Amino acid sequence: MPPTVVAPDARSRSIDEMLVDVPIPDGLDVDALRSGDFVSDRYQLGAQVTGAVACGWIESWIDATDRGDPVATARAVDAMATSHDWQILSEMAVDGYFPDAIWELADAMPNDSSMVGGHPVSIREAYGELRTSAGR
Repeated sequence: MPPTVVAPDARSRSIDEMLVDVPIPDGLDVDALRSGDFVSDRYQLGAQVTGAVACGWIESWIDATDRGDPVATARAVDAMATSHDWQILSEMAVDGYFPDAIWELADAMPNDSSMVGGHPVSIREAYGELRTSAGR
């Protein structure tokens, strides 16, 4: 098999490697990500894993901003800011655009504004696109 294939017996180890430099949001079920008995492509698995993490942080950010909790809001912003340093996203950026979507949202979170198709949109609007891309 090509080196980009993740066999079921390597899934858990591969996910743990992907998450080594990634802050995990409260409530993310990493064990559920690790489960699975199917062959996967490393890029697609990386998108599933980082998508779940990003969705968790963005949902935390949405909840915190709705509650008016600046500490929790800042925690989510800070966690997503590290996405530019997540090794798995750097690896994936060579082969596709999924990392760009995460980085765009991370960069937009401090000001709650993103650009989609050249038009400013709120994080909530842009987040819907990420959820769809991540299969959530």
